[in-house]
Amino acid sequence: MKIQNKQDVYSVNDRFNHFHDGFIKKISVISGDEFVTEMPWEKKRKFKTNEEELLQTSLLYGDKTTIEMAICHIYYDWPNQPRNRVISIRINDALKIADNLLKFVGQEIFDLKFEIRRAVISCVLVYYKANSRRCVRTIKDGIKIVLFSSKNIEIKETLWTK
Repeated sequence: MKIQNKQDVYSVNDRFNHFHDGFIKKISVISGDEFVTEMPWEKKRKFKTNEEELLQTSLLYGDKTTIEMAICHIYYDWPNQPRNRVISIRINDALKIADNLLKFVGQEIFDLKFEIRRAVISCVLVYYKANSRRCVRTIKDGIKIVLFSSKNIEIKETLWTK
């Protein structure tokens, strides 16, 4: 399932019930950077030796970061979901990434939903700061953060493998 327009956003939020009371099992951030021997605008070269090729190698900064996120979630399509259900979300060409994205691994989700504005899809998380992981949650204490934005988000349901 891909999120591409407003209807897809509504469908995903409705289908997964805002991912409430699930938790983020894993987040991977993959850089688009790579080593190249010629820039995309240059002609392809032939090198006589490995050393010559290594001397011509440069770092190409890719502006396309990919995020992969796994959310364990059973509180949708109740009672038909197995306990080891995971929703995998792949965000290609992430445009905006929260500085503290990785701190949400293992945290319980109160509300996580997708929003769309000007063809950019954002993943918005409402979470709670508290001294205890088992705090009583109220909406007035919620903090809203955009985890990431993109024009290309894919979601699939699978079983978590250990």
